[in-house]
Amino acid sequence: ANGARVGLVVLPETPEFQKWYPAELERTSRAHLKRISDELAVPVIGARDWMDERLLADGFHLSRAGAAEFT
Repeated sequence: ANGARVGLVVLPETPEFQKWYPAELERTSRAHLKRISDELAVPVIGARDWMDERLLADGFHLSRAGAAEFT
């Protein structure tokens, strides 16, 4: 109502963390996000590879420096 734009963000993960997902789960997750995106008419912003892994504290959570850079 106030003009805010909405999107779905797939947050950063290290390459090692990403390898833990079986291929079928990857396909299912991507298909699910596409359905939600299409249904709600919002973009999916794929940020999984946006950050250097040194900025991720544990493979998934951004460090303080990573969070500052990401935002």
